[in-house]
Amino acid sequence: MPKVFISYSHNDRYTAEGIAEQLQEHGYQAWIDVDGLIGGDAWERAIEKAIIEADRLLVVFGVRPTRTRGGMRRYRSAR
Repeated sequence: MPKVFISYSHNDRYTAEGIAEQLQEHGYQAWIDVDGLIGGDAWERAIEKAIIEADRLLVVFGVRPTRTRGGMRRYRSAR
């Protein structure tokens, strides 16, 4: 089952969650922070691990994208 890491701005959370559901219905394992992180996790390490283990990276760009250091760092590490 191919693994897909989904990166998104929290402004686009509902769009990203819908994409994750569609991917899962089509046989992909979608990793999205609202499902992939557990309270108490070292979230930066968990996200980095998920990126490394992913076969694909999907970036959701919304109508009002936000540039955050975390988002840009995830993009650079996935390249």
